[in-house]
Amino acid sequence: MKTVGRIDRKRGFHMIRTTLAQLSPRFIAERATNMMHMEHALQKAQLAGSHVTIFPELMTTGYAVGPHLAQHAEPLDGPTVEQMAIFARRYNQYIVLTFPEVEGEAYYITTALISPEGEVLGSYRKIHLRGDELDYFTKGTTETVIDTPLGTIGLMTSYDAEFPETARNTRLQGADILFVADANMTGETRRQQLFGLVRAMENRIPVVNCNRVGKEQTFEFGGESFAVSATGDVLCELGSDVDIQTVDVPFYERPDVLNEAFRAPKKERLVPDEEEERDETTGYEEQ
Repeated sequence: MKTVGRIDRKRGFHMIRTTLAQLSPRFIAERATNMMHMEHALQKAQLAGSHVTIFPELMTTGYAVGPHLAQHAEPLDGPTVEQMAIFARRYNQYIVLTFPEVEGEAYYITTALISPEGEVLGSYRKIHLRGDELDYFTKGTTETVIDTPLGTIGLMTSYDAEFPETARNTRLQGADILFVADANMTGETRRQQLFGLVRAMENRIPVVNCNRVGKEQTFEFGGESFAVSATGDVLCELGSDVDIQTVDVPFYERPDVLNEAFRAPKKERLVPDEEEERDETTGYEEQ
């Protein structure tokens, strides 16, 4: 498989040039406007030589789409993903896109990875829902890792990053880098950054988090998107306004360059039987 990016074989890593499109999506009636802003971000990403562009959570519809899912949720092969596939080909980008997905009678907050050839390489359904999301969406059940010429990409969404199990399971399944699409409120962005930093360092994996900004109904979103390396270095940090930034994110082709210990399988704990435990306790008391 061909490796893309700046490669340093001696140190065992290469760079994935990533564009964080920290945008302010309009609510559902203005989907066309949202798509226009996304295309503008992809134009800038292409000019910057980016490989991947990541958008915030529920970028195409806005966050408060829950009560309107019957009208605005789409299948994975629906018109929104089809349009983004056109953009992916036009601007030669991998795209990380989150949208409301419908399958049967269930709705999901789904993050898809689209290739520069316009192919949906894989998708992830948000596992950890919170607040009003629980009233409208169904929880996902499995982590997702996707093999690409860039490396193996893991996807998470917003609140997922606050739970160590999701990132760890994704890493143990072979992910080289984690992309997190976010819609986090003002006042919570410090937590967002801390959790991203911890997930990166405890799993020895770079984390890219793209949050949104702007107001929507009663929600106000805080931005402050970021990218951190596997060793906890902050590679870029955006402010609280609309911004589009491109950064080189290193990931390691040889995990042992950092620390292979976290991959070791958990050893079974040896528990003495009751008789042995009782004898040991008696012996201790006699002494």
